[in-house]
Amino acid sequence: MIRAGVSLPALMRLMGHSDIQTTMVYLALTAEDVYREYARAVARRLTSPPRV
Repeated sequence: MIRAGVSLPALMRLMGHSDIQTTMVYLALTAEDVYREYARAVARRLTSPPRV
């Protein structure tokens, strides 16, 4: 679900957890996952107009 773009807080609720740390137990992010998120954030930043 994380790889599909579901946010961590949303996933926490979907799984019925009351603590984010419980949700984190079930995550196994790879270096590629982290890089992909970083690249997606940079791309969004480069394509969105500057905030005034």
